Amino acid sequence: WLLGAALLIGAALLATFSRGAVAMAAVGIIVLAFRHGRRTGILAVLGVVALVVVSYPVYLAIRHDITFGASGNLAQAAQEQSDFWRLDAMLAGFSMFLNAPVMGWGFGQYHFISPRFLGASPITFSHDWYLNVLGEQGLVGALLFAGLVISITLAVWRSRSWVRWPVLAVLATYLFGALFAEPLTTLQTSGLTWVLLGVALGAGAGPDNSRTRPTVAYEWTATATPPGIASP
Repeated sequence: WLLGAALLIGAALLATFSRGAVAMAAVGIIVLAFRHGRRTGILAVLGVVALVVVSYPVYLAIRHDITFGASGNLAQAAQEQSDFWRLDAMLAGFSMFLNAPVMGWGFGQYHFISPRFLGASPITFSHDWYLNVLGEQGLVGALLFAGLVISITLAVWRSRSWVRWPVLAVLATYLFGALFAEPLTTLQTSGLTWVLLGVALGAGAGPDNSRTRPTVAYEWTATATPPGIASP
């Protein structure tokens, strides 16, 4: 049933035509592949790269056809304009940082301050959480955030939980997605990640069972047997 669920989720993911979502899923698959050895992980990386080279133009063409119909030139122009606006909004974080490098502009201010450093772009949110932190909290906040990410990642890596590798895959997907989104601002993108982190880290004090699934041992004990019932 896990394979069926994975196929169903994969089909639903592809149907969204979200480039970021598909790329994040690929990162998670690669991390899980490394669980089975370096060779498997490298093969997964090469397979994903080959699949992207072959399928990305087709995938993008289908997306454009659904959105714009037969207006292929209009679709391509709109895509390029959207990508340019997003890149411009992301790079505004560097300008914000250079103008307030130590403490930044304050939490939640990116949307309001970034227009000062943008041209005609209507996009004012960062679309990159790392640049968002750099612009809003400056060098101090960026260093603290980097320390938080590193400490959490190391804690999961050292965890003795059997779900360590799946949680590492989820964490890698989450951190990769932060390159073109702001996952920490929404419960939908953060809730499951934090729950799984708690599961992995909560088992850190127990025995090392990171390579095996938990088992339940049953043991017969001597108990009083009601009359008329044979004892086991």
